[in-house]
Amino acid sequence: MSLTKCQECNNTVSSHAESCPKCAYPIVDKRSTKAHGGTGEQPKRREIVNIFLSLVFTAVTFLIILALIYLDEYYDMIDFFINLILNFKE
Repeated sequence: MSLTKCQECNNTVSSHAESCPKCAYPIVDKRSTKAHGGTGEQPKRREIVNIFLSLVFTAVTFLIILALIYLDEYYDMIDFFINLILNFKE
C-alpha cells in the first residue's frame, strides 16, 4: 500500500482508496492507466473477447443441433430401408 497526494486538496491518500476522504475527489489508479495507455483499452478488449467467445459457442451449439437433427433423419431413413428389405416379399 502506497500513499499518494490528492490532486484536488493535496491531502495524503492511500493508493487503494477510491476517493479522497477529505474532499471526496476520485482517486485514479495510476497502475491501470499506465498499463493500458489511460484509454480504458483493457475492458474494451475483454468485452470483444467475450462477445467473440459467445458467438463461437452459439455457432458450435447450432452446428451440433443441426448435426443431431440430420443424423436422426438419416438413421430413420436407414431403418426404413432395412425394414423394407427385410420385409420384402417376392
